[in-house]
Amino acid sequence: MIRKSKWIEGIAADTPLSSAARKALTPRLRLVWFYLKRAARHPERDVEYVHQLRVCSRRAMATVAVFESVLHPRR
Repeated sequence: MIRKSKWIEGIAADTPLSSAARKALTPRLRLVWFYLKRAARHPERDVEYVHQLRVCSRRAMATVAVFESVLHPRR
């Protein structure tokens, strides 16, 4: 199972911005993908999949908004 946390670990004050963006966004997008597959296959089995997908999506979008200035526009 993918580790799920709302906190970002491994980022210090001297971490380059592009590295911080990668460290913040990668686990959030992995969780979106994790729950997206489960919610798409079995939405009726467990509504928690859909709920977690919404939570993870919201956190990923907030992270994108924070680091928008350093993200490549095509990615």
